[in-house]
Amino acid sequence: YTVGATPDGKQHSSWVSKNLDKLYDHIYQELSQSNSEVMAELYPKVHKDHTHKVQTISHTFTQSLTDLIKTLTSASARFVRCIKSTPLKKPHIIDSSDVLRQLVCSGVIAALEVRNAGYPTRLDYAQFIRLYHVLTLGVDMTGKSTPKEVAAHMFTNEAIAPYVDKTKFKLGRTKVFMRAEMGVLISQMKRQLEDPFIRKIQKFILA
Repeated sequence: YTVGATPDGKQHSSWVSKNLDKLYDHIYQELSQSNSEVMAELYPKVHKDHTHKVQTISHTFTQSLTDLIKTLTSASARFVRCIKSTPLKKPHIIDSSDVLRQLVCSGVIAALEVRNAGYPTRLDYAQFIRLYHVLTLGVDMTGKSTPKEVAAHMFTNEAIAPYVDKTKFKLGRTKVFMRAEMGVLISQMKRQLEDPFIRKIQKFILA
C-alpha cells in the first residue's frame, strides 16, 4: 500500500499493483458462478478467454517450487544444496570463486573428502561377480569355490592387474569395498574387455 502526492499537491493512496495477490483463474471462475448476490458482485462473470493472466509473486514461487520438485523426483539425488551461481542475480553467469565458497561453507567439499577417504563403492560378492564376470576371462579359477575367493582372483586379471592398488579395495566378510577411483577403473576395464564381443555380435546381426 502506498501514499503519494501528485504534481498539483494532492495526496492519493492505493495498492501497489504488483502486490495484488489475485485469485487463480479456476477459483475465480467457480466463485463467479455462485448464486449469491454478494459473490456475483465481487466476482462478476468474465469470458473464459479474458481471465486475468497476471503472474503474482506467490504464483511464480509456487510454479518454481513445483518445477523444482519435479526435477528432484525425476533424479536420484542423495542430498540437495542450493547454490547461487552469481550474486548479480542474472542468468547465464557463473562466479566460480563464489560458488566454491558456498560449497566449502555448506560442507559439501568436506563431505566429498570424507567420502573419498572411505570406500563408497560397496557390492555383495554375488553382485560384484555378476557385474564384472568378464574379468574372469583369462584367469585360472581352479580351486576358487567361494564367492570371496572368486572376487579376489578377479583382481588379478591381466587387464587390470597393472593398475590395481591393493590399498584401493578391501575384501570384507560379505562385500567388496572399493574407493571411488577403483570402481571407475574396473568399470572402464570391463567396457574395454566387452567391446570386442559387442562388435562381433553387431557384425553378426548386421551381416
